[in-house]
Amino acid sequence: MTGLYLGYALVPHPPPPPSHGLALGLEGAWLIDEAWALRVLVDGSLHPAAQDDLHTLRGGFDARYLVDALRIAPYLAAGVDAFAGHWRRSWTTEPVLHAALGIEYLQNERLRWGAEARLYVLPLERNPSGIGMFYATFALRLAFAFF
Repeated sequence: MTGLYLGYALVPHPPPPPSHGLALGLEGAWLIDEAWALRVLVDGSLHPAAQDDLHTLRGGFDARYLVDALRIAPYLAAGVDAFAGHWRRSWTTEPVLHAALGIEYLQNERLRWGAEARLYVLPLERNPSGIGMFYATFALRLAFAFF
């Protein structure tokens, strides 16, 4: 399966950096069986601001489990990513973990569409509270099979 998604990206802490943004991504999936899939994910987002925009790029892998393979199928996923961010004229790169919760409508064997919420945890990011930084995306998804 190959898919694309378009949605909303959020840095859930007060500014700076800019919090709200637009996310766009691609995915490829290897369907192991009706419930399990391994996905390759590549996405990015733009968080516009008056002075310094925040740009992020992410690429990684996850394992997805369809809770129930009916026409409307909720799913869970977890994985690892490389996370790159550009803000105030400098790039930072972090290894990250993510968890996803989504729902798909199985139109037919070749077409699926739905929505997904994905939470990223940047475990190496340090801040004064000592808690890792979080990043979230909420997106509409469209997936299709070529064969």
